Amino acid sequence: MSDEVAMTPDQMRQRTDQLNASVRERNKALRADAREARQLAWVAQLTEQAECVRAEYEGAKRRLPALKKEENAALAARDAAAARVRAEEDALALRRSERAALKADLTPGDEQEKAAERVKTREGVVADVKAALGKAEGKYAEAREKHAAWRSEVDELYRDLAEAERAVRNPGTAPGDQEIAPGVDGINDMDEDTCRLFGLLMMSMAATAQRSPEPSPRGGLDDVLHDSTRFRAIRTGNHNIHVIPPAMH
Repeated sequence: MSDEVAMTPDQMRQRTDQLNASVRERNKALRADAREARQLAWVAQLTEQAECVRAEYEGAKRRLPALKKEENAALAARDAAAARVRAEEDALALRRSERAALKADLTPGDEQEKAAERVKTREGVVADVKAALGKAEGKYAEAREKHAAWRSEVDELYRDLAEAERAVRNPGTAPGDQEIAPGVDGINDMDEDTCRLFGLLMMSMAATAQRSPEPSPRGGLDDVLHDSTRFRAIRTGNHNIHVIPPAMH
């Protein structure tokens, strides 16, 4: 006679419970391995993202010295153009003084005409150097804005990098990797009685949620939720419900 036939119904049920408990433990271990794998993949993803941000940050930062050099060169060109304008304006002022002196001394007309030509020529030179100064100022403003904009981009990348590195140091739990309760990954982790209570509790909560909230007297479902000797449920701040079997509190 086989072992199954030799066992009494109660022994068979006991053996069934033992096998189911063993299956739950093995499944729990497999899910723990799967959680660890998901967590490792999550940290690897965060690490790769941080590395990409760092590479982008380092590449952007390497451009700053060249942009600063362009800005400094444009500034030097503008200052040189401004100095040229001042020099030519001084020369123009001198030519005008000479023309005024000739008029005051009643110098012959041809000398005054020559002086007037020199003033006119110098006025043209001043106009030219002022135009050159305007272009130099425009180039300097462009180089300065370009440098400032790129520095802002580098600063933003630095903040992104700091955030990415913080995420690597504190990755938290991989997205979608939540438990019903500590140590309870899914329905299959519960025994038959606990699973049935869980179903009844969820249906009761769903029915309660559809009604307008009213103050309820102590007893009934409220006692089920608060009695530490029985199956318990806790509602978190984000409205998720965590169910805790009696053995876990």
